[in-house]
Order: sequence, then structure tokens, then C-alpha cells
Amino acid sequence: MSQSSSWKLYLMVAAIICLVVGFGIGWVARPPVEIIPAGYVSSAEYEEALQARAYPLPEMPYSNYTGKLRVYTWTGLGREDPMWWDEGPWGFSKIYPNVDIEWLYFEDEPHALSVLELDPDYADVIEVCGGQFKLHDYDLIEPIDPTMVPLISEFFPLWETFDAFYEGDELYTVPFEFGYTSLTYRIDMFEDMGISEALWNDTALLFSDIPALDGQIWMYDSVIEIMDLAASHVGYDLTVEDMIEWTSNETMFDEVKDALWGFKPKIDQFYIGVEEAYSALMAGECAAVIGWCDMYAVVKSGPDGEFGTADDLDVGFSFFSPMLSWGSGYTINKGLKERDPELYAVAHAFINAAVAREAQANKIMEWYTGAPNRYAYDIVEEEFPEFIPVIEEMRLDDPIFFAEESAYWIEPPTDTIDKWEEFWLEFQL
Repeated sequence: MSQSSSWKLYLMVAAIICLVVGFGIGWVARPPVEIIPAGYVSSAEYEEALQARAYPLPEMPYSNYTGKLRVYTWTGLGREDPMWWDEGPWGFSKIYPNVDIEWLYFEDEPHALSVLELDPDYADVIEVCGGQFKLHDYDLIEPIDPTMVPLISEFFPLWETFDAFYEGDELYTVPFEFGYTSLTYRIDMFEDMGISEALWNDTALLFSDIPALDGQIWMYDSVIEIMDLAASHVGYDLTVEDMIEWTSNETMFDEVKDALWGFKPKIDQFYIGVEEAYSALMAGECAAVIGWCDMYAVVKSGPDGEFGTADDLDVGFSFFSPMLSWGSGYTINKGLKERDPELYAVAHAFINAAVAREAQANKIMEWYTGAPNRYAYDIVEEEFPEFIPVIEEMRLDDPIFFAEESAYWIEPPTDTIDKWEEFWLEFQL
């Protein structure tokens, strides 16, 4: 064979090898390409480690770790349901099948703070909704290691860096849902009462004299959910600094309280459990409920829990402007790392499971809440395309709306909350 023929044969073989390698690379590629922040592992590495039953980070104990994780959370919200923290390859029991979760409950964040002050080691993972800075100030929580919550890399960029979750450069809270204080109402009942449609999205609906609404509204049993609406109605802003000002100034606070006293005749009942409130609304025992996005979700779904089956109830919802938004997240108890380094790592695995795209998609579809994991919306679009208009209507996939266009809830100092709670006891008599 001539030298030229050998050279041609070499080129042909090289070309074939390149084609085969290129095909192989293309076959194993997983679009879209992830941009992994420094210090994180990719979801591909995570999945490979799970297949081998070993967490991809050396700090994590092996999957045969046995123990109990205590999670302290809001009562009545069903956080214990595995659909919120045990879905997909990152599901908690898939990583630590021998760890039991003990669920502990509080009625609101001041209640949680009082319990933790008496017993700082009461829980391992603590849910917060604006109270993270107060827990930090009381030295009750410690920094979260973001490299041990690798799915943060799937968040919308704004939620990765949002300052409400940080104290300085240290991460203290990992959010798992977003929502806003809202009013869910029966359109048919409002129409029968002759209430002007112009009021349905106005705080004047609550704080103006409308006799037809007397005894027709169920109110969540928390002063936080209504104090901000009253203050907004009389013209005050809702930043922490503003809340401190209009609470400490007696003249200004009297204006807010007067608005609330004007609202009281409309209240039929204070509630804690979401289920009892939406049952009352569906049955026509009340015309409206003040709560969150999940109230609209359960009423819209109807008694069989299927989307769209309650459309005949003519259900509407309002988030008043300026809207008060909030984000629920998980924090880790102070000293857990020192007391039990392995359980400290397991706590991170639980938090990571709560922000997995599969669990987050359930949040969107079941409770109509916003999710920080941007890939959760892809699951919703693929599995439940008819839900997309609801996401757009409620702006659930818009972090700018929650974080910047709204008054994002951060709990004010204890002496401010104490004045609210003192008034609330009198208000409920």
C-alpha cells in the first residue's frame, strides 16, 4: 500500500472515531446545560451519588444513618405530607430512609419564639416566615451551609441572593414557597349582596361600612394578616421601619386600630385550619375568607380536589395593593452542628428535599404558591398545561413581583409585635 493510501486510510479512521465520540457525547449530554455556582455540585453528580446510595458531599453521613429529625412548623398547613419533601430522586427518605421526622407545631412566629426562648434545643429545623432575623438576634439559629443544599443552584437568581435570607454574607434561611395575604371570595354572593365590583380588589371592601358584609368574612387568627392591610388602608407603608413608626406613635396607631374596629362587624369567625375555612366558603356559610394563596387553591379545586371542578362556585381572589408578600423557609437550630454534626448534615438534606423541583411543582399545583426552584414550572407546564393561566394570573413565577414590587414581610421587633398582640386580644373579645 502506498504512503498516500495509508494517509487516506488514517484520515478515514480518525473521522469515524470523531463521529462515534461525538455521537456518544451528544447522547449523554443533559440539556439544558446547568450553570453551577462555585462550591455546589450539579444535579447530575447528585443523581449519580444517589444511585450509589452515597451523598455526594463528604460531610454527609451514609444513607444507613439512623436517627430522628425534629421539624418545627406552622400548625394546620399539612407540612408533614411527604409530597412537600419526599418527591423525586432528592426525596428525603430516598437519601435517609432510616431517619424519622418528628413534627412540632406553632400557631404563629411569636409563639415559636417564646417556646424556643424557654428551650433553645426544642427543634432541629425551624420554619420561618419573616421571623428569621429575630431568631438570629436571639441567637437561636445558625448559618446554613449552601454547599450542602445543592438544589439552591436551581433557584431563580433573585431568590439565590435575596437579602431577606442572609445576615451579612451568611445564609440563614432557604425559602421553599412564596405567597401573599389575600381575600378569596364567592363572586355570586358578592353580586347577590349588591357589592360594587369596584370594591372587590380594594381594601375599602374591608374597612368601609358595608352592612351586607357583616358576619360574612372568616379571618385567619393572626393579627399579622390584618394589621398590615389596615395600616395600608389608612396610608402607611409596610417596611419594618414604617411599622415601628406607626406602632410607636399613638396617634398613628389609633388610626390603624380604628380601621380594624370598623372591620370587626364583618368577621363571623376566626380560624386556624385552612380546611374548615374553605369548607365554610364552599358551603356558603361565609362570603369571603382572608388567608393566603392556598385558600383560593382549595376552593377552586372543589370537594374532589380536582382542578377546575368548583368553577360553578364563581370563586375570585384579591391581593390588595400594596400587596404584602411573604416567603416561608427553613432554618437550622443554633448549636446543632456542635451537638450532632451528622444530624446537622441530615437537616440540610431535608431542606434540600423541600426545594427539589418535584416537591416544588406540587406546591405550585396544590397550593397555588410561588416556588423558588425555576425548574418546577417546567414540570407543571408538562404535566398540567391547563394550570399555566393560573400561574400567570397570580404571578407565581415572578420573583420580582414578590421581592421588589410588593412589601416583603419581615417581622418587626418584639415590642412592636407585643403591641399588636395586646390589641388583638381585646379585638377578639
